[in-house]
Amino acid sequence: MNTEKLIAVIHKTAAKIEAEKAFLTELDNVIGDGDHGINLARGFGEVEKKLDALADKEVVSSKCYLCRRNLRKKIRWFSPNGKNYYCLAHCEKHGYLKGKIRVRKTDEDKVYIVKTTRLVSPEDAVLLKTRREHIRTQHKIHEIRKSTVRRSRKPQA
Repeated sequence: MNTEKLIAVIHKTAAKIEAEKAFLTELDNVIGDGDHGINLARGFGEVEKKLDALADKEVVSSKCYLCRRNLRKKIRWFSPNGKNYYCLAHCEKHGYLKGKIRVRKTDEDKVYIVKTTRLVSPEDAVLLKTRREHIRTQHKIHEIRKSTVRRSRKPQA
């Protein structure tokens, strides 16, 4: 599945959850605290806001702030926490640049992006690569644990 299809699926899912919010909340009233539909709709709404903001090509493109040349990405955008996104790019003339995108909210609950780029040393570039690999490893460990828990909960035949 490519990125565009995944984003379309997320938008369709969000619309369906919004349409069924009352029903999901009603179901949760029976066994829980009655906020399941509300929380799902709120969560998917936040995801949609971020997706729309990050879909802007100007936001995710990288140019050297010194010479305005397009940069060659060494590490694509990744996020350790869902609020900040980082990338590493290389300028032929000036060396490594670290990009940072921060997702912020306005008082009206809208999302905007703050993007910064700065020169970094080759050592800092290695540290950023190490950080990304650590995050990937943590995600893999988390997925393995989740699948192990799911398998252990299945009834034995």
